[in-house]
Amino acid sequence: MVTLPTVAIANADGSDFIIINRSDFDPEIHIFWEKSAEVGPDQSEVAKSDEPLVIPDELLEPEFVAQHKIEERAQNLAKEHNMSALKKMAKELGISGYSRMDQTTITQAIAEAEADAEATLNDD
Repeated sequence: MVTLPTVAIANADGSDFIIINRSDFDPEIHIFWEKSAEVGPDQSEVAKSDEPLVIPDELLEPEFVAQHKIEERAQNLAKEHNMSALKKMAKELGISGYSRMDQTTITQAIAEAEADAEATLNDD
């Protein structure tokens, strides 16, 4: 499953809300939804929820799911390992140029190499 951080924004006429990806929120264009008297308790809970939207993988394009998993893995690698451990992992995976990479680049390269290796195993 893919978890997308979301926000509730007012719709075009301000009478209701819509949910969008948090990364798509633009303060120049969007207005956060504010609870109003016309909104029932169920809607206001949804609108004010900070819970991310969880979308089952089968409803998404396979390429999107794969890229999301790579990005998620790269973030986890950055949190869980120091540069020395990351360089060791990159060397073991046969990633060239790893010694000159910064943390963001090396974690992305490792995550992509792991995904490629997994895909190769699944193809066999």
